[in-house]
Amino acid sequence: RVSLGFPEPFLRDSSSSEMAITQVCLVLHANGLCKEVWAPFLEELARILRVDAVKSQLCLDFPEASALRPGSRLLLLVDLLGHGTAPAPKLEGAQTDWIQFALRLDAILTSCRKAIGEDVEFVAVGHSVGGGAA
Repeated sequence: RVSLGFPEPFLRDSSSSEMAITQVCLVLHANGLCKEVWAPFLEELARILRVDAVKSQLCLDFPEASALRPGSRLLLLVDLLGHGTAPAPKLEGAQTDWIQFALRLDAILTSCRKAIGEDVEFVAVGHSVGGGAA
């Protein structure tokens, strides 16, 4: 059994007339894994969050996001730098600048906002380094 805690605004009923903001939930994996680690939980996450679409984010450009209606919910799975299909982080010696993970997420959020529009709010679910990047 999975126990999840999400902010109340994200769990509100999307059929409400006040619900005009598109909501995006980013799902971030732990170090050494990739976005596919969440596959066993997707159906349950989608049900709990009452999402309208699940997107496995392969690049920073996802034009189908513009088709989301106001008030819809998107579950967005993301590969962190150096994992899955994401590019490798820039390394300097043995040191990795962890801010790179957050900067990639910022680029994804910016792309998402451009595709969907300004009326979008984000929540992130992360495990280990995914939580740190969020």
